[in-house]
Amino acid sequence: MKKFTLNTRSQFNFSTQYRASALHTYQEHNEERECADIELEENVKDPFVKSTCMNSLTEQMVVNNIDNVRRNKNIYAYHKNVCDKIKDVVNELIHLRDSKNRDEQKIKLLMPQILENIHSYNLYEITEILNCLYFFNIVIVKREDINRLISRLKILTFNIKEKDNVYPLVLNLLRINISKDHIDEHIFMNINKFLNDLLRHLLLCDNIKDTLKYIYYIREIQVIYEYDFCLWINKKYIDKEHVSFLQSFNASVILRDKELDYIFINNIKSILYELNFNIQEINMYNYLIPIFLKEFNVIVECISDYNTFQGTLCITPYFVQRYKLFKKMNFKVLFLYKQLIPEKKEDKIIYLKNCLYDVLK
Repeated sequence: MKKFTLNTRSQFNFSTQYRASALHTYQEHNEERECADIELEENVKDPFVKSTCMNSLTEQMVVNNIDNVRRNKNIYAYHKNVCDKIKDVVNELIHLRDSKNRDEQKIKLLMPQILENIHSYNLYEITEILNCLYFFNIVIVKREDINRLISRLKILTFNIKEKDNVYPLVLNLLRINISKDHIDEHIFMNINKFLNDLLRHLLLCDNIKDTLKYIYYIREIQVIYEYDFCLWINKKYIDKEHVSFLQSFNASVILRDKELDYIFINNIKSILYELNFNIQEINMYNYLIPIFLKEFNVIVECISDYNTFQGTLCITPYFVQRYKLFKKMNFKVLFLYKQLIPEKKEDKIIYLKNCLYDVLK
């Protein structure tokens, strides 16, 4: 497979020669044009000569414009062809991963090209590349590769709105293997500070489209941190609240996560009664379910502050286990988070109606 690299020196020489040639041609053209203008003025009294010269100049301008359009199209086609080839390299690597084909020769050819052209990939593609690095157990040894990777990710994650794309990125970034023997302290500081910024997005947990996927990534990230599976993390570059969150895998919150907030539950019940819902309380496999809407086959899970990790919407393992069981038994499950419920009663009713509509539609 070809390696897509550009010879910058030969490009520079060509560009310099081209500019010099263009300048010389431009000067000659101006001299010719000045002579033509003088001749035109001398023959200005002759309408036929004047008309012929003007038509000739107009035709030349049209030809020049057509040449420019063609040149621009050729440049665009060339760059598009290069970009397509760069994308094909990543697609081939992903195909090797998905087919579990550990062809070492192919991987050795593909990876240098990918890391060298990392600036050409979007956030999704880079996340896939990181996952492939982890899957094939590839160690990054060049500082240039890490610098290019972090620089590109900083651009892609700056002021990012789609937070769902950040969670798999953080997980796969933590999974990569970086050689400490070939990379200096400055590089590790750079990647740790970038990780710290990503963790801030993780804790804000706004604009989440899929809560369960969010929970999955959070748990995986916490396990990696808890058992030191990532060797390049350095706590001195990570904010205290982020470290506390990462360490919460075995926190005391898990010991009391089975407590149900009956004040919150009764509040929700009263609203559902006002909406004429028939509510049942049932026990299933030692799980107490305070709100079950039998006619709709819906279980309403009321999640209080101490049923989540502090400051997040990440539910504790107990409620994850409950959810998995309920889904296996084909129940519909509605999660109501106390911290998301409006304060005014009218707003609560509207919010609850919308939530029920979303789970029933």
